[in-house]
Amino acid sequence: MKYLPFFAMFLISISCGTVQDEIEANEETVKQKGGDPVLDYGLELSPEQEAAFDALDRLQTNTDDISQLYSTFANIEQPCYPADTSIHISRAYLLKSMKHFVTKHCTLMPVEERERLASAAVLAQEEYLVKHCTQGFTDHNYENGLPMTGIWVMPNVLGHRDVLLVW
Repeated sequence: MKYLPFFAMFLISISCGTVQDEIEANEETVKQKGGDPVLDYGLELSPEQEAAFDALDRLQTNTDDISQLYSTFANIEQPCYPADTSIHISRAYLLKSMKHFVTKHCTLMPVEERERLASAAVLAQEEYLVKHCTQGFTDHNYENGLPMTGIWVMPNVLGHRDVLLVW
């Protein structure tokens, strides 16, 4: 009986050692397959992507009215769902739209700054999915692209956040 506590401690140390060995083995496997596990899951952002999120954050806090541009957690149900339509747009198309958006909704910000932030904000991805919620607007012709009305939801930007533009 006097050896029971020592035996229990021995079993605990073996089991903890085994778990630690498994963790180290998994880390070694990750390194062999391509390096840092953060990069493997796409969680680490490039400096350009970080700058895009910083620009979006800055624009979000400088719109004329609250909640005209904001971010949420990625892939959550947005208040305007289901969307009326969804379309993929290029970075260039988003830049054109973002410049229009900041001209209309960030009037208290100096022109040069809002242009710079709009240009940086679109650099997160090459292409964006936009879910368009018309919010009661009946004139929504998609022949010339997305109308700049209602709400644009860009879900899952870089797997980090949903971005909403409320026109």
